[in-house]
Amino acid sequence: SGCEPTTPQPQAFTAADLQAILETGEVTEIVVENADLSGVDLERLVKHPGIERVEILGCEFGDEALVHLSRLPNLRRLNIAGSQVTDAGMSQLGQLKELEILNLHQTQITDEGLQHIAALPKLELLRFGSPHVSDVGIGHIAEIESLRFLHLMDVPITDAGLELIESMSNLESFYLDGGQCTDEGLSDLVTARRDLHFHINQRHLDDDPHGHDHTH
Repeated sequence: SGCEPTTPQPQAFTAADLQAILETGEVTEIVVENADLSGVDLERLVKHPGIERVEILGCEFGDEALVHLSRLPNLRRLNIAGSQVTDAGMSQLGQLKELEILNLHQTQITDEGLQHIAALPKLELLRFGSPHVSDVGIGHIAEIESLRFLHLMDVPITDAGLELIESMSNLESFYLDGGQCTDEGLSDLVTARRDLHFHINQRHLDDDPHGHDHTH
């Protein structure tokens, strides 16, 4: 349908449970909600190189978290609150060559930070927010040939950025919340990319051919 993909949620646990779970043997998924995790907690994950999925929700995390998580060579899915993540943290993510899904929520990254992930060979979904990213950063995103799903939150993209997104031939879904685009620019994107599943501020445009595609 072109919508952002979802997967069943495994049981979440807190920081108090983390050490015990990591001691049970091979771990492939870590989901933590509303936990007070430290750098020491995250460093324990490095001893489990088979981890493919990490989700840290409802926590305040920044670049220190990404330093540890970037040492997981098989990480495919990363979802963290990330409100303090900067370009320094993004430079760490460039090491995650197996990464397919990156969800950072609100961050402090700039155009330079996005340049660090432009060469990730398997990235399919990118979701982030930052008031410091411009159309130049969108140009870096457009270099990610494997990208199929893009969600921008309060990123001050303009019509020039939309033109770059239009050029992303493998992109299937584009969600835009906020931004500085004009109605004309948005309409031009929909007209040029009739194949693109497009949401603007949680809704379809009136002339979007996929406006009634949802089944959920």
